[in-house]
Amino acid sequence: MSLFKQLAFVKQNQTFNFVDLELETIREKIVKHCAGVPLAIRAIGSLLCFKRIKSEWSRVLENITQHGHGTGIESILRLSYDHLPSHLEQCFTYCSLFPNDYEIRKHVLIKLWMAQGFIQSLNRGQSLEDVGHDYFMDLLRDLSFKRQKKMIWAI
Repeated sequence: MSLFKQLAFVKQNQTFNFVDLELETIREKIVKHCAGVPLAIRAIGSLLCFKRIKSEWSRVLENITQHGHGTGIESILRLSYDHLPSHLEQCFTYCSLFPNDYEIRKHVLIKLWMAQGFIQSLNRGQSLEDVGHDYFMDLLRDLSFKRQKKMIWAI
């Protein structure tokens, strides 16, 4: 439960004392669906850190329980992938081109993303490499680069 709290509340630096009993109940149900699997807890916690309203948490729980296929863990991972911003989804999907246990340097991967046109700088002062690093770190934090494909990130 503490891993979930660290991830779900990292954006707001919130305290972990729940006053709202309904939110506490939703949290407990979501964590139960994670079945103690750290990857599932990390994925759903990272997704929920952007959701501040009780109704948003309820919708996530509903998606896990009603729209999931297979185990709760599978539906959690699918849900977190489905909520990736499109620019991160492209970068993550691109990594599926590499075989399992493939070793690639982060800067090489970022250059490949740049060559594909996946990286867009919104700030004129920020280089595409810096934006690519941000994308990489977002994926590392949010979801998918938890060595799911057993890729080795030679950072």
